[in-house]
Amino acid sequence: MLVGGAVLADQRLGGAGSLGVVLSGFGAGSLTGSLTAGRRPPVRRGWTVAGGVAAVGAGMAGLAAVDHVVAATA
Repeated sequence: MLVGGAVLADQRLGGAGSLGVVLSGFGAGSLTGSLTAGRRPPVRRGWTVAGGVAAVGAGMAGLAAVDHVVAATA
């Protein structure tokens, strides 16, 4: 993601500052997901993690289709 993300940010999102915003959004989402998974009972934690992995995959696929920093961060 780091090499491809840098090229994507340079060509479509406006440069290095945009990459920083996108990676900050990714970090905030990771923190939120970790806190959410930690609050779930251990029996349901597997489904929470599987849903989180699916959400990250969908977000990475969606990142290829955006042209604006706000859309890339969401």
